[in-house]
Amino acid sequence: MKSIVILLVLIAFASNASAGTRKFYVKFKGETNEEVLDKVDDAIPGLKNGKYRYPHQPIRLLYESKGCNFTKPKYIDVKTLTVKKAYRVNRFYELESFKQATVIVTHKRCSHNTDD
Repeated sequence: MKSIVILLVLIAFASNASAGTRKFYVKFKGETNEEVLDKVDDAIPGLKNGKYRYPHQPIRLLYESKGCNFTKPKYIDVKTLTVKKAYRVNRFYELESFKQATVIVTHKRCSHNTDD
């Protein structure tokens, strides 16, 4: 499964290389922290073990909270990305460029019929 995700990432990289905008999608289905971190490392150039290797070229992360308790997106430095935060991402990880990435966070316990 991991090889399929990496293959899709490479295809996305090749198809968008000429356009100047690169998008990477990595799906999370409750793997172990190590597996999730490997996917994040594979999807984002410059990441190693959840840490950005080139602090002089920071990538900005945009967290969006999707669910019944929607919160305003906030920017954080990719250097603050940890395994714990990566594990919370269960939809996809999108890298639009080498300067900015979007992380969609979906609440697991959320229903429009209740006030959780």
